[in-house]
Amino acid sequence: MKDWVQEKVSSDQEDWVCEGVEAEILQSVGGGWKKGRVKIRLELEFIPDDPLIENTEEDDLQAPPSPLDDFRKA
Repeated sequence: MKDWVQEKVSSDQEDWVCEGVEAEILQSVGGGWKKGRVKIRLELEFIPDDPLIENTEEDDLQAPPSPLDDFRKA
């Protein structure tokens, strides 16, 4: 992923994604300014086209009998 980013963005933009850029943030509860880095993080999520099939009680009732059912009852 890092190699792809390096190919697609300029060196200035690459700093934001890979290393982060130097920054200061003003703390909300006193304390003044705090030094650090700001970095952009990219998150990818795969969502399959097929919807998930959830088992319901009706599905369980319609299930074919299993040869192990006799053992389970014993």
